[in-house]
Amino acid sequence: MRILIVCFLIFSFSLTASAGILSPEHRERLVQLALANFWGKARLNNGQYVEPENDAERSKLPISKAAADHVISVGELSGIAEWCSVNWQSHFQSLTAKARQQGFRDKQVAFIGLLHGVAQGSVYSAAQAKPSTVEQKTKVTKMLERSP
Repeated sequence: MRILIVCFLIFSFSLTASAGILSPEHRERLVQLALANFWGKARLNNGQYVEPENDAERSKLPISKAAADHVISVGELSGIAEWCSVNWQSHFQSLTAKARQQGFRDKQVAFIGLLHGVAQGSVYSAAQAKPSTVEQKTKVTKMLERSP
């Protein structure tokens, strides 16, 4: 899988923030990994651990599948930016600010942050097998500017 991601990064650098690098199966694994590490481990803005209201909430994804897919796409772009040594933090901050503006609750924003980090780390880790080029750094900078 790592080789496929690296090849994709090297040969196909014309994607947008929502194009998706990772396969649907890999995306689902990332969602499940984030969910397994969310309750009682992630923190809210106030520093408290995120806890479910009940067992039903614990077993349910805190955001829609469509929102999760978007978050993973944004995380992918952040991972590419990190690989290219381009500032990705403002990209992440825009994601969480937009989520708050759209009415996502604190728990949901915390999950968005965790899922973004899981996706970012997955792409960054895979991409490290090869150094980025100046051309790729320029492209990712432009992609970040166009990203919502």
